[in-house]
Order: sequence, then structure tokens, then C-alpha cells
Amino acid sequence: MVLILFIFPFVSLTAHPLSFEDSNILDIHSNEYIDHIPIIIVDNTDFSRLGFPGSGTSSNPFLIEGFNITNEGICISITETSLYFVIKNCYLKGLASNAVVSIEDVHFGRIESNIIEGGSVGLHINASKEVGVMYNMIAGAGDIGIHAVLGQYLDITGNNVFANEIGIRFSGTEHSSIVRNRVYSNSQTGIEFEYETIFNDVFRNSIGWNVGPLSLSGERNAEDDGQSNTWNDNSWSNYRMQFGSVQIPGDALSQDSYPASLIDFTRPVITSPVGSPVVQGDETASLNWTIVEEFPFSYEVYQDGEIVEVGYLTMDIITRPLESLPIGDYNFTLLIREGVGIINTHEQIVRVVYSTNQDTVLSAIGGISLIVIVIVIWEKKIRHQRS
Repeated sequence: MVLILFIFPFVSLTAHPLSFEDSNILDIHSNEYIDHIPIIIVDNTDFSRLGFPGSGTSSNPFLIEGFNITNEGICISITETSLYFVIKNCYLKGLASNAVVSIEDVHFGRIESNIIEGGSVGLHINASKEVGVMYNMIAGAGDIGIHAVLGQYLDITGNNVFANEIGIRFSGTEHSSIVRNRVYSNSQTGIEFEYETIFNDVFRNSIGWNVGPLSLSGERNAEDDGQSNTWNDNSWSNYRMQFGSVQIPGDALSQDSYPASLIDFTRPVITSPVGSPVVQGDETASLNWTIVEEFPFSYEVYQDGEIVEVGYLTMDIITRPLESLPIGDYNFTLLIREGVGIINTHEQIVRVVYSTNQDTVLSAIGGISLIVIVIVIWEKKIRHQRS
């Protein structure tokens, strides 16, 4: 089959964090991240001194937005502030045993729609009040995804928290809420309340398959050793009854009186353009896969059978640059693993061709330059299995 293919130039460092709102449908955010050094704020004056826009009011908070910060230590630290601020649409990755984001002795703040990856703790909140944590992807922490210590009136809403040791831990935190989050495939516990954690609400979360992504039994989805915490309307992967409550392990003797079963037998959906041929040395050429998955976990990219990239699935588009490939044919395979352990793969054959001005036709549609190539493309093959 001979196809005429249009290869659009792609912008690098474009990410699409996955999250969900009230409707429980994935909400995709698109960002072009700007590389930035770690941000350290120790008082109210630092927001203006460091040049962040805003005035610190509830209607015009200081805005820390759109940054790519990868660091051996803390990526963002905010301490002893009482002005409103928002950390939004950032990619934050810790490479060592530190918190990736640290919020301490803060009154008023919001951490929203970020990817927070790695470190020993993804997000550490200490002795803070009225802080919102909303619609983030938090994965890969060696210890805890979100750790709230001595917090008050915290709002943890709409986050995907997975592939950590413990998903969310409250320690001495009170009058706070954990609502509509997906907390899954953490290697020890999903949600954990320690002693002196009191008067918190845990509603409408999807909590499942904690104790590893392949665990279908012996799950430890929650533990409550605090007092007077309320658990209701959550979906649990280890709840199989049609009626009755879920007893929460721990000294508090809490229970979810209105539970639902959390079941996921749907494999990830993977799509890509029909064929991805490139002209040798084209700096804009990329192979792009689009992913649709409610409980994303990890991905692997193979080139001619050898693994070339692996990571946590925190974006809905996986991009593989192709500019450095010599002329020839290449077999790329993307493997996606979701929270319960179901995998899907997508195979794509790419041909890299030599081009001169005589056989490359340039045109413009709507101001976008296109490269038009006539080339033979092999059929894509999709296969899936349960690991």
C-alpha cells in the first residue's frame, strides 16, 4: 500500500499530565515546560524578589507555572509564607532521597496540575493550613507520595498517586479532606492515617491494588490509626460484596459504610499516526503515541527489540525523537502497563529516507510547514496480554 503522508513538526518538551475532575473523566493539560533552577522561598518577600507574577491575594496569587525542574535535592521549597500562591503545570523530578516539593509553615497555597516524580517524598506538607493539592500526577517516590504532617484544612482532590511506597500519609493532620483521588499500585499502603490524625474526611476515592502493580490479593489499601475520621463512598479493589461496609484496618476501627467495588479489566488504548517516516536529520521528526488509560502506571519503548526508554506513565503522549537515526527501517514497540497489571503493546515500523530538494515537496496550510513523502508503510500490529 502506497500512502502520501504529512509529517507535522513537533515541539519538544510538550507534556500532557493526566488527571480527572468530578466527572471522573481524564482531563488533559498541555504544557511547554521551561528549564528552571530549584526554587527556594523562605518568606513572603521572596515571591516578588524572584520575579513571580501576582500580588499574593486570593484573586491574584503569586504564580509559579510551566517549569521543568529536575534536581538532586528539593525542586521547590516554600517556607513561612502567608500570601496566596499557586504552583501549576510544572514537571518536578527528584533524583535523590529528598522531598521533591516541600511546603512548611505555610498559610494559603495550591499545588495544581503538576507532574511530581521521584525523591523520597513527592510532596511534603508540614505545619501548614489551607493548602490545596489538586489534579497532580505523583509517582515514583521511594517513601511517600503525599505526606501531610500537622496540617489543618488541607484539600487533597483529584490526584493520581501511584508507584510510591505509601500513597498518602497523614501524620497529626486534622480537619482535612481526601476526595476524588486515584490512589493505586503503591507498594505498601494506599492511604495511611497515623496516631493523632483526627476529624478528616475520605470520600469518593478510587483506592486499589496497593502492594504492587501486579497484586490481586493481600492488598493493603488503607490504614487508620487516628480518631474520628470519616470514610465513605470510596471504591475499593478488595471489596467484592454487593452490600455491607468496608472495615478499615487500624486502631481507629473506621469503616466505609457506602463502599463500591473497583474493577478494571480494560487494557490501555494506544494510537499513533499511520506510519511515521522521516527525512534523515530532520530535527522536528518524532514518533508519537497517544495513550488513554484510567489507571496509568508505566511505559517502555523498544527499538528493534532493545529497550531504549522506560518511565512512569504521567503523560498522555509518549514521544520518541527520530532525528539521529540513519537511513533504514526500524521497528518501534511501545508497552503500556496500567495499575492492575494489564499491558498493551503497539508496534510501529518507521522508515528513514534520504531526501533532496527535488524529491521533498514543501507546502503550507494555515501557516504550518509540511513535509510530503511518498513511502511504503507496513501494517501496525497491536497486541495485548495480562502480565
